Amino acid sequence: MSKFDFFMEGIILTVSIIMVTLLKIVYVTPMFFLEHTVPMIPIYVSFIPFFNNSVDQAYIWTRYIEPKIKDYGIVKIYFAGRWNYLINDPIYLNQLFKYELTLFHKSGNNEKIPGSLLAHYTGTNIISAHGKQWKAFRKILLPCFLNFQHYTIPFKNANKFCELISNNIHNTNVDSSLDVFTSNETAVTQNSKIENTPDTLASSYYTLKGFRISELVQKMCLDNISSIALGFNLNTLEDPNSHLFLYLNRIKKDIFKPIFMAFPFLDNFPIKSRTDTRKHIDLFKEELLDEVKKNLIDNFQYEQESYLNAGANLVKENSKGNISKDELLDNLVILLVAGHENPQLLLTSLIYVLGKYQKYQDILRFNFLKLSTSNPSDSDLLESLRKDFTLTSVIYETIRLYPPIGNLINRIAAKDCYLKGSNNQNVFIKKGTYIGYNNYGIQRRCDVWGKDANEFKPDRWGKDYNEVKDQWKSRKASAEIGAFHGGNRNCIGEELSLNIMRITVFKMITSFEWTLSNDWKERITPAGPICPYQLKIDIRKLYNKH
Repeated sequence: MSKFDFFMEGIILTVSIIMVTLLKIVYVTPMFFLEHTVPMIPIYVSFIPFFNNSVDQAYIWTRYIEPKIKDYGIVKIYFAGRWNYLINDPIYLNQLFKYELTLFHKSGNNEKIPGSLLAHYTGTNIISAHGKQWKAFRKILLPCFLNFQHYTIPFKNANKFCELISNNIHNTNVDSSLDVFTSNETAVTQNSKIENTPDTLASSYYTLKGFRISELVQKMCLDNISSIALGFNLNTLEDPNSHLFLYLNRIKKDIFKPIFMAFPFLDNFPIKSRTDTRKHIDLFKEELLDEVKKNLIDNFQYEQESYLNAGANLVKENSKGNISKDELLDNLVILLVAGHENPQLLLTSLIYVLGKYQKYQDILRFNFLKLSTSNPSDSDLLESLRKDFTLTSVIYETIRLYPPIGNLINRIAAKDCYLKGSNNQNVFIKKGTYIGYNNYGIQRRCDVWGKDANEFKPDRWGKDYNEVKDQWKSRKASAEIGAFHGGNRNCIGEELSLNIMRITVFKMITSFEWTLSNDWKERITPAGPICPYQLKIDIRKLYNKH
């Protein structure tokens, strides 16, 4: 056989495999394996973001998904190379949470899309594991988050974050969109001379327009989680060329190629760019482990510590033979990735809502300035911030409207079973079927949250600290809030994440005022995690205004 014939046979075989796979995806699975009475979202809807990023997830939900899911609470949807069930009924969701151990097992990328780069990247970890393996991971990691008290870390990083914003404001040239506002708010033209008189300096505002804040937010969140969970500081806020930071972003860019996200089985073919990325993932994991180990003293010393960060605990348990090296590496990666991405998304959304609804900036600033006058310690200040029910309500309402993870399809039916919804419809779920939920839809249901469910109204959470706290617990218990998951699989980093939000919002509001930029198109991300898409703000520093 000639090389040409061999080459052509390879192409024909590859095309045939792809065509058979597509035939199964489009026709066979939804017809014969999923309940025919459940509405189906057309397969092309899942590909809209790949070809048209001018529309966002809010549009796709409202235009294509909500009309079909609102009456049934469940639809069939194509995601991650397969057909799945997607729910937005809290009663359905409560069953997923309640029966995780017996019926609806957690199942991550390693099982759902084996062989894919995403599965290779995240592996088997505390988020995706099930049963004994998950319990082992949880036993190792939970104390590290429950017992965490070193909040000087996020306070320090929030200060650095604000300093870098200030530097961006002051380093911007007058002729590159820098306005100066005097005390009577009269604009001095861009070409005018700025006079540094005591009068103007005491009450002047330097406004930086069109500031893209997302990269700084990511860097701060990376520095937080690397220091808190892994025991070393990536130092991305101070070092723009931080090796692991650049490596991480490169790998993420290489993994999340649209065609491979839509058809993960393609990663099983010997495509050079994908095999190269697989090697980079392996190198990244090893370098991450090396950094963690560099910051440990040695086994006989750190075993005597009363508190260990999560990375140290994982290394210790691996050295004892309680977890494998792959499990160690996979959990280090998920701590870094999930530990910075979700806070990054939430903080970006908080900056957005506070820029849009400035009333709450003013209310919080008034509250915060009263706190800062007494110069409290970090621990005392955080305790006061925890008790500020307006701040907590703003955070909760932002989570409700803009959950960092919109779609989460990571449960698999362990056996044939039924879901029972609020409309008493029993839905048959065949063993091996994947089921997920849409937080964006659940948390905006008008029959759950009222006719104003799509409006930003922090006051809905309550009128005092106890009322706000109790309603959050109640809403989570009834699965009307799913952003931090639920049941025995509730996010172990929830309290830490909320406290970091409190600290950072405090530092920002006492240092700056900001609005949404006029030239920014208001929308959320077209696909994947949810936050304002390429957010731009106009921001100015406060100079002893109050």
